[in-house]
Amino acid sequence: MVKKPHAIYNITKKGTTTIHKTPSYGHHGGEFEWNEATQGVVLGAFYYGYMIFQIFGGRFTELFGAKWILGAAMFVSCFVNLIGPIAARKSVTLFITSRAILGVAQSVIFPSSYGLFCKWIPETERGTFLAMLNVGGSIGIILSSSISGFLCSTDFLDGWPAVFYVTGFYLL
Repeated sequence: MVKKPHAIYNITKKGTTTIHKTPSYGHHGGEFEWNEATQGVVLGAFYYGYMIFQIFGGRFTELFGAKWILGAAMFVSCFVNLIGPIAARKSVTLFITSRAILGVAQSVIFPSSYGLFCKWIPETERGTFLAMLNVGGSIGIILSSSISGFLCSTDFLDGWPAVFYVTGFYLL
């Protein structure tokens, strides 16, 4: 997306400048010609939806029930992940919209999980389960980031789309 520099300049303590040339492997420009501003909007779109609707997640859980909200969030997340590569190839606006919808869907997962815990877990064990939920979220981020990087580097399902397809099918 953003081209890497061909050389890195380094000024030493003695005031001399050295140039470390990086090997040229050719331009891996990627599939899309998005400028930095567009890339920023694409990357931030998830968090726009997440930030706005997380406030309402707890209230939706109270009104409609935690299991229904959690189930709907997982279904929408699955669907949006599966159509992600198609949306990106169709138009950047469609992809940004899909990422924002994913953020909205994901924003209610923690509040609805807390709602489930309040009803199903005894009070004496809630602290342990809430800690497990929070640690599990962090472990999930670490694992999914590692697996996503690996999938992007392979030819499996055409590289980067594999991240969307694998996570979408995993949610099924």
